[in-house]
Amino acid sequence: MVEIIFIWIVTALGLWITAKTVKGIEVKSTGGLFLAALVLGLVNSFIRPVLLFFTMPNADLRTLCPGHKRTYDPANCCHSARL
Repeated sequence: MVEIIFIWIVTALGLWITAKTVKGIEVKSTGGLFLAALVLGLVNSFIRPVLLFFTMPNADLRTLCPGHKRTYDPANCCHSARL
């Protein structure tokens, strides 16, 4: 729980620094700043696993193929186009 609160505060601090350095970004209240940090944390917690799944190495993706071979052979991979 302490780790989550720490990350939330660091994210809010990063947003505050961004608001101070980038023109066009304004922070009207501390509550709004922490709310934005919370929203960013929630979005990150849902998007990150999806992105990690799609950036798995090729070897891990081959294990999802039925009938895959242990060694990489593009001609026999189920993802390769057969001409």
